Amino acid sequence: MLPSAATNPRSSSASQTKEADEFAATGAECGIDRREVATMVYLPMGSDLGEGILGCVLLRAPARVRNAGLHERLWTISRALIPDADEFRIERFILAQDGRTDTLAFVATLDDQGRSWEYGINLQDLNLLDRSVFEELLSTIIHEYAHILTLNETQVSYDSALLASYTDMEISDAEYEALLMEVEADCSAASGVFDGEACFMPGSYLFDFYRGFWDWYGADALELAFEGTLFEDYGTDFVNDYAATSPTEDFAESFAAWLMPEHEAFLITEMVEDKFAFFESQPELMTLRAQIEAGLDEVRAGRIF
Repeated sequence: MLPSAATNPRSSSASQTKEADEFAATGAECGIDRREVATMVYLPMGSDLGEGILGCVLLRAPARVRNAGLHERLWTISRALIPDADEFRIERFILAQDGRTDTLAFVATLDDQGRSWEYGINLQDLNLLDRSVFEELLSTIIHEYAHILTLNETQVSYDSALLASYTDMEISDAEYEALLMEVEADCSAASGVFDGEACFMPGSYLFDFYRGFWDWYGADALELAFEGTLFEDYGTDFVNDYAATSPTEDFAESFAAWLMPEHEAFLITEMVEDKFAFFESQPELMTLRAQIEAGLDEVRAGRIF
């Protein structure tokens, strides 16, 4: 899942802790009712999570949100599955206990270019001793990594004005629509594919994936996906219904299924096999696959704890 992100609190080493404290104090991830969610925010440096900053609570935080050992374990698992080439992009790690959603994890860019990211895990229903839940966590981490892989500054371009408009309560619907059309026109002029948020640049993973698997749905493909009718009409093209909600989610879910085809959440069809073949045609993705599979073996064997 790709929610919007707040301002990056890690703008400089001197002000890192102060700005992280301010971020936590704003309740930026808390929603309206702060009793529904609690968070612990970390600014990791490699294997070192550093000291967490508690946010989103009025009273004492739930035990899981205060459990530094659990947080360290989740970061270790995540690092095992996120290749070194992109791990450095994660500048904020959020552990939340959020009963408002069944979302297990999320990522979001922290800037208007996709260079730095925040990555979060929802502790609400997490149970590392339940094999089914544990495997779902592993597939979700791989899914979220696929977003970082495909939506960073080497792959797509973002429009800063459009990103700012998501949280600008003063912009009218007409102004927003005009801005959206302008950004889409700019993307088309650059021969890219615009999905409503980012421009997939020619030669990028998402651009080639879209051309190979989404073009033939027609000009209304994104609208049909948003409405949910794409899965109704072409269900066997996707590993599950969530994959059919957008090209970015299709890529991420298919990528996770490529790494974990045995997982119960995935239906491997002929079209999905074609998507696997697309991944296998990319030498750099094959290299990443080997690294992630090694991480999966270590995590499942418990060798990294």
